[in-house]
Amino acid sequence: MENKDKRKITVWENGKQVKFYINKQETQDSIPTSDSPGKKQEAATVSDDEGEVPAYTRLTKIQAARFESLKQKVKKWKPVIIAILSALVIGSCLGIMMLKMFVTIEDSGQANGSASIPAVDNKDQEENESQGTATTIHGLQAFVLQGGVFSEKANAETWATNYKDNGIPTMTWEREGKYFLLIAAVASENEADQLNKSLAAADMDIYVKNWSTDSFEVNLTQSESDWIKSFTDIWKADLETEGFQTKTWQELLDKYPQEGNKLDGLKTEIETAISENEKGDYLQSRAVLLNLWYAYMSVAKNN
Repeated sequence: MENKDKRKITVWENGKQVKFYINKQETQDSIPTSDSPGKKQEAATVSDDEGEVPAYTRLTKIQAARFESLKQKVKKWKPVIIAILSALVIGSCLGIMMLKMFVTIEDSGQANGSASIPAVDNKDQEENESQGTATTIHGLQAFVLQGGVFSEKANAETWATNYKDNGIPTMTWEREGKYFLLIAAVASENEADQLNKSLAAADMDIYVKNWSTDSFEVNLTQSESDWIKSFTDIWKADLETEGFQTKTWQELLDKYPQEGNKLDGLKTEIETAISENEKGDYLQSRAVLLNLWYAYMSVAKNN
């Protein structure tokens, strides 16, 4: 049997596969071509005796460009798409967890609905109210008659006795480590000079001095704050007059706040002033105002 060199050609014609076998020596004229009448060649694959040659699909330049453009767009938006999908997944998981948590809390609240609600502890609130809030104690100013200044309290008390024997009331005001022996407080320097002349018969060394005190803050309740403000107004009004408004001071005592004791010293001094000023003496009324002033400023020391 003659060994022939053959090649197999596979041709698709009108959707049907047609096989042709030709010798190596044969020319390609025996192979049907697309120029043959009534025949349309779609694809051909040439293979040797060892196996068929795989078919390939050809892409045009336009198709390749579109594919490459689509690929680049997908690559560009890939991180954004991944981030969006991740956010959706995480958000969904958190939403489910929160929903379960609220459902659990609601169920627990309904189960304990019959339990009594504990009363609010107002202990701290009551303590804060009792301590009060910062209130400004305003400074005062007046002209005083000064009988002397001493470095020791005992010497001041000795001279106070000498003034008392001459019918002149005095009080000791400690300031900056010294003891001032003061007699009375008046509104103006001229008034102080006039009062000093009226005491010349006593033959005592008396000087006129401008006296003032600074403002300070102290914790007071609202009612205590209102009360001490009224005290300041009455004191200033009395300083401008020649008398002592006993009725007005008594009305202030009647309004004394009962919930605190920070102003008890001032209250006691007002009671003393009312009793000592019954005779209506002008000098005594000015001395009373001086004592009230000192008690007013002592509120800072007592708190």
